[in-house]
Amino acid sequence: MRRRFLDHSVAMMALSSALIALVPAAAQHISNGHDTWHDQFYRLLVRADGFPCCSGVDCRPTTGKVVDDHYEVLVKDEHVPGGLWLRYQPGHVVKKPISPDGGWHVCAPKQWGHNLGKLYCVVMPSEA
Repeated sequence: MRRRFLDHSVAMMALSSALIALVPAAAQHISNGHDTWHDQFYRLLVRADGFPCCSGVDCRPTTGKVVDDHYEVLVKDEHVPGGLWLRYQPGHVVKKPISPDGGWHVCAPKQWGHNLGKLYCVVMPSEA
């Protein structure tokens, strides 16, 4: 009986240690910079059609580029860690408030299932 208790205790400690080691990585993956800008920036973003950009977890810093006659923005999350370059429509661009760090920002749902390729809002740097 004592042997079974010790085996169970050792197994539980190993499992707990493994889970604790995963928490910081998971937390970093989920926030993706969102927490840094939410209160002072993301929560204020609204598209011209009145659509709010952020539901509390959708926005993050990113990068963008010009491709031929349009812009694309990089959307990364745990489903596409390497990211997807998504073309966006002019209606997705939010011009006010301006980017607090001078960089690109994107608000998009998790990229899987019916949300693959979908984005809500894009904030471009002022020089873009």
